[in-house]
Amino acid sequence: MDQPPQDGPYLTFRVMGLPFFLHWTLPALGSAIGLVLMMATGGPSLPIFFWCSLTCIVLVLIHELGHAAAAKAMSLEVHGIVLAGAGGWCMASEPRSITSAVIVYAGGILAQILVLLLVGVSLWIFGPPDYLPLNCAVIVLTLGNVLLLLSALIPRGQNDGAIIVMLLREARRARHDPNEKSELP
Repeated sequence: MDQPPQDGPYLTFRVMGLPFFLHWTLPALGSAIGLVLMMATGGPSLPIFFWCSLTCIVLVLIHELGHAAAAKAMSLEVHGIVLAGAGGWCMASEPRSITSAVIVYAGGILAQILVLLLVGVSLWIFGPPDYLPLNCAVIVLTLGNVLLLLSALIPRGQNDGAIIVMLLREARRARHDPNEKSELP
């Protein structure tokens, strides 16, 4: 998708010239996850709720920025980022090849894996944090990250994993039949 959303209540803002479209459903989902994590840690705690909710939103943003970075690396124009529901999408120009499309669709997953590795290395070097906001960030950026990774990787519907599998099948088919013209999603 390369057109900004025209329907629904989006909060629109720009960061370094890039438009972001924030739908109310992403903070609502982050708040619901923050509420679950707050209750799992022993009861009502506004700081736990706040920091877990905020980190959930940041995790989705990291995923979409991974797509944007991959699109830029493939010399594609990034038109904006939509953050809504349990995810979002990066609006960019069409990839020129199957390889560049795979890289763009894998960008969000690769960004999440990088964050997971950075958190793991930080825990290994420094140990668990004793500061509440960092504790909440570690929980969301590890456990929540793994769950989001699985939901992006396991091919279903039109998620990143399903599109990557379809693109790889298309590349394989094109390699076996060079006369067949491939179409990108």
